[in-house]
Amino acid sequence: MIEILKLEKDGCSPCVWLGKTLEANAPRLESEGATLTTLNISENPSLIDEYKITSVPVLVFKRNGIEMTRVHGNVNFDDVLAAIEYAKFKK
Repeated sequence: MIEILKLEKDGCSPCVWLGKTLEANAPRLESEGATLTTLNISENPSLIDEYKITSVPVLVFKRNGIEMTRVHGNVNFDDVLAAIEYAKFKK
């Protein structure tokens, strides 16, 4: 199982668009064995240091609680799928 953390902040237009893309493809995420959790750094600023955030949106892909990879910006869904596959098989 791959856990995807979407880190965003209030007033971030790319965060909104990425969120819409992920929501529209939720069934595909599930079929790929991935779960999505959205975290707002405006509401919880400690996440900035915890995840070393320099810009948003950012997607952090974890396997067994360990970060495998991350992607930055308003990426397309193919990039999300590629990151899931990478996270599944990275050693």
